[in-house]
Amino acid sequence: MKRIGLVECTKSKLKDAQDNPTNVYPAKDMYTGYNFRKAVSDGLDEFECSRYYILSDRYGLIEPDDLIHYYEFDLAKQSVAYKKAWSDKVYDELVKKLGNIDNVEFVFFAGEIYYKYLKERLNCITLKFVGRKVTFDVKQTY
Repeated sequence: MKRIGLVECTKSKLKDAQDNPTNVYPAKDMYTGYNFRKAVSDGLDEFECSRYYILSDRYGLIEPDDLIHYYEFDLAKQSVAYKKAWSDKVYDELVKKLGNIDNVEFVFFAGEIYYKYLKERLNCITLKFVGRKVTFDVKQTY
């Protein structure tokens, strides 16, 4: 079974992007928070993920090399209806990019807000967060 990482974005973003909000930057460079960097540098290898996507509060599912603008947007502050629609959009993008996802195991390097409405539709692993730091204690959700 192929494994794909789903890494949440972070509030901490590239300083140059904040100073130049009309410029675009690769998504993998935009996010500078500890959990994002830890997931990309260690977690993807530890869980043998063949690739990863970023779960962006604003853009939904994005590729690491997608060019994006700086933004301030918090998914946690949105309505339940918005969060469900965001999850539907992410799910649709996963199917569009990967086709049949039945043989894919997704590893969420993300808090519950990102997988709450997706976990029932995906074969997935969620990780345990201790405070705001991610550990790699596994919780199977399927």
